[in-house]
Amino acid sequence: MHAARFLWNKWFKVCLLEKEWDAFTQASYINQARVHNWYHYPRSFSTALKTKEYFNRFINDFGFAINQNFTKIYAIAEKWSKTNSIEFELFCEKLGIPCKEIDKNMFFKKWIDKAYETLEYAFDAIKIRDFMKEEINRRSNIDSFYHYEVDHIKKESDWIVISSSNNDRKFKAKNIINATYEWINKINLLFWAPKIDIKYELAEMVLCNVSKNIRNYWLTIMDWEFFSIMPFWLGWKFSLSSVKHTPHEDCHKDVPNFQKNKNSYWIPETNFPKMLEQTKDFLNDDIEIKYDKSLFTTKVVLSSTENDDARPTFIKKYDLENDCSLITIFSGKINTIYEIEDFFLNNN
Repeated sequence: MHAARFLWNKWFKVCLLEKEWDAFTQASYINQARVHNWYHYPRSFSTALKTKEYFNRFINDFGFAINQNFTKIYAIAEKWSKTNSIEFELFCEKLGIPCKEIDKNMFFKKWIDKAYETLEYAFDAIKIRDFMKEEINRRSNIDSFYHYEVDHIKKESDWIVISSSNNDRKFKAKNIINATYEWINKINLLFWAPKIDIKYELAEMVLCNVSKNIRNYWLTIMDWEFFSIMPFWLGWKFSLSSVKHTPHEDCHKDVPNFQKNKNSYWIPETNFPKMLEQTKDFLNDDIEIKYDKSLFTTKVVLSSTENDDARPTFIKKYDLENDCSLITIFSGKINTIYEIEDFFLNNN
């Protein structure tokens, strides 16, 4: 949606095709809703720099959908963490970002080396969606079509013709942007472009209620198979996620093969009890977390980044016949949407 708006400002005529019934129904909606401010990537300095670069701009552009009414706490475990407290402090110092040590006993009863007050926010996905839809709809040279699943393309004269088995409407274009996240390889292969080496995870985001003593806080333990509990959007619900228990299964095929798990007739059993037991190992006994519901979606990760936890934005242009092109965009962080601008400005 940001690419469509940016290209409209460059006098392009744009058509936006969405497989689902609306925008922001999958991973853009079902996630931690974290506006990353570089703390999460001490083992990938390049990712940290990118998130830092765009953090303030994203806050300024979408301030109406940003939750700033809580204190963000990062904690470093005494054991098992891939980043120790000294490394974390040096990382923050190098980037020039806020990192104030606090009394770890405020929230944690054991197995924590140090805890820090930091600066990060949460976003409201629906408010951002509604704003972006309004931005798209008021521009006469952008058309949007929902519930349109692209499953066939063909060459016709100097154009690429796009069609769908669930819709009679066809489209032709010279330039196509593939920003389909979990379906990115399916679309790439339709255009005879190389597939990206990615891993799919069936991910569970638990929504919960928490006791008053952490209602104004957001707690994350890093950097290994730990957990994070933080405000979900602008309300009083919290999200609970665990590096160990949020993924239910993974897949390395061209397209994910566990989509049936998201259908209404069968949903995986929640991992909330496992997540709760994990939190009890670390958090003070007076902190309560009560289950509300689970949301499931597909999370996609570049296979090359699994070891260092990097989250780069992948943008590549594939030249097709007759001056046509396919541009593939893959990103897992919402505040890196601005990287597409740099790409277009550097690739006429």
